[in-house]
Amino acid sequence: MESLKICIVALLFIIVFNNTSYSQENGKVTYVTILEAEDHQEMEGYLFFDAKNHSVFYAIRNENRVQLNSDSLSMRNSELTPSINFGFDFQPPKDSLSYFVHIDRTTKQIKSRRNIFRNGRYQKCIVLEEIDIFNWSLTDESKIIMDYKAYKAETAFRGRSYTAWYTPEININAGPWKFNGLPGLILEVTDSEGGVQFLLSSLEIPYETEGELLPPSEDMVLTFEEYIDLNDPETIANEFLDLINSKLPQGSKISSSPSISFKKNVKGIERMF
Repeated sequence: MESLKICIVALLFIIVFNNTSYSQENGKVTYVTILEAEDHQEMEGYLFFDAKNHSVFYAIRNENRVQLNSDSLSMRNSELTPSINFGFDFQPPKDSLSYFVHIDRTTKQIKSRRNIFRNGRYQKCIVLEEIDIFNWSLTDESKIIMDYKAYKAETAFRGRSYTAWYTPEININAGPWKFNGLPGLILEVTDSEGGVQFLLSSLEIPYETEGELLPPSEDMVLTFEEYIDLNDPETIANEFLDLINSKLPQGSKISSSPSISFKKNVKGIERMF
């Protein structure tokens, strides 16, 4: 009888252990996502992860809003003749699914879908960068978020200062957007100015992630360095002038002028590179 009890206890332990292990491998996290680049309107952000190798994040933008996103550059003080149809499109592609980021920990690579201005219009592209882009400072400060004990971590990244809360109770190196590199699932991220907020809304573990973890795909693939170069305001201004001159009547030419300039949208998650 005693041996039977031991067997039953051992069996229950194995079942609980297996379920717990599985629950750490596949999951879906929903975040209330509030971004300065989206005029602080609430969006739903979704993180999907499997095992400890892949994760995908994207946010759902309000389809009724027409808004230049965080990659956008705007033209100002233009003195071009309005009667000439240059055929340029300064509006980034309209897409309700935004901030699409795929992280592969086997290749240590981040793939993000961005917009780049080329040949007179915005085009979607994939930008590749290394996974180890955050330098976290861990603290002992903790709080409870949805029954999980979360610990505070801080970092500065591309023009913003962030506070993140992660829980070692869910042993997954994943978080919203590009955020990763902490010893547990990231439940919350905010910047010091309130311009970037990812707040835990719901958590489903286990969750069937099949079909949810595919990386973004576009014809144009750039390294992060290439993206920075092509997204430089001076580079875009020069390309823009070349395109304008190619549309003008023969013998006409617009030279470089302060009346045509581009500026980076500082409301984006990444303000500087």
